Amino acid sequence: MRQLLGKIYKTKLTSKTYAGLVPESSRYAPPEIAKSGWDTIKRHPITAVDAYGFGALIYEVFNGSFTTGEQIVSARNIPPSMQQSYKRLTNANPKARLSVDHFLEQGSRNGGFFDTPLVHVTQGVESLGMKNEQEREEFLRFDFQLQIR
Repeated sequence: MRQLLGKIYKTKLTSKTYAGLVPESSRYAPPEIAKSGWDTIKRHPITAVDAYGFGALIYEVFNGSFTTGEQIVSARNIPPSMQQSYKRLTNANPKARLSVDHFLEQGSRNGGFFDTPLVHVTQGVESLGMKNEQEREEFLRFDFQLQIR
């Protein structure tokens, strides 16, 4: 296993090779990669690049396109309940970044930013095929009454 991981770190990264082929991909690069190149990821948590990219996606969902990394770190138009976790996703220090997994976990907690009627309906619809007839009727009656009120 150790030899395999050593080889991974010594080989060229696919992202480094293909990033130049994607127009404007450099604006999605985390600050540490923009500053020092792809070799820097060897010194940081493996989740740091994905966390920053997920933060960029969240930024674009709530704000539209961005042109610079400085825009991503601002929490403009990000829902207040999500702002603290969002800021940790896009932290300039990759070692302090929240992983995507932890971000999703925080949002899914009772009272978290994903604890909304829309998310509950979506999750219920996903498992609708596994429910028996009585459970389906209860789900549809309960969740759609929430939406009508």
